Amino acid sequence: MADQVAKAIQMPSKENAVKNRQLNIWTVGETKWLDVKRFEECGRVKFSHYSEAFESMVGRECFTGLDLSSKVDYSAAVHLFPPSKKDEPWNVLARLWIPEETMREREKRDRTPCKQWARAGWITPTEGEIIDYDQIFEELKADGDRFQIREIGFDPWSATQMATNLDIEGFEMVQMRQGFGTMAAPTKEFEVMVMQRKFEHFGNPVLCWMAKNANVVRDSNDNLRPAKDKSAERIDGIVA
Repeated sequence: MADQVAKAIQMPSKENAVKNRQLNIWTVGETKWLDVKRFEECGRVKFSHYSEAFESMVGRECFTGLDLSSKVDYSAAVHLFPPSKKDEPWNVLARLWIPEETMREREKRDRTPCKQWARAGWITPTEGEIIDYDQIFEELKADGDRFQIREIGFDPWSATQMATNLDIEGFEMVQMRQGFGTMAAPTKEFEVMVMQRKFEHFGNPVLCWMAKNANVVRDSNDNLRPAKDKSAERIDGIVA
């Protein structure tokens, strides 16, 4: 029991299971997922502007996850670069878009420094009150020229048209539905790699904020997946 409690302290996703099964403590269905301190420690390399991180990866092979939200909130595309040499971490670059008008509202309501994030390149405001999917499409096309994007994973529930357009441009599109069947194994692997500090996200404060927000739900077979509806705030970049 002591060993299981020690693991639950290190990996928040195990906390509810230990409370339920070992200590007979009732908990809610959702649970904390990531150790935020460990996630923040995955940002060791710093640049004066986020665009410099993108330039540092030019020509590298990557795999991309696309998470399109509703038209009034964050949308995300995250590029994951495998290590090119021994002991190198997996490098993570995130494109995060939000309508400019929504960004202003969020800054007041949530007290998140959206304008500061935008100036530093961590988020990209799109003009108006709804997300500009054309802008997202053009920026992903540009990233296709900049990086060797092997595949783009997407949820067909929210990104079918975008996936069709990117497929026409020659990108390899892979359906990745956000259910236990496809998300359980990556969710556990992601958590372990964060604990082992095998990622480098260049100190991205928006991803750190989303990591803090992220909760997971568990099924009867002890599988986990991120749950937007059970999370305190937006987690789109983490899902991507």
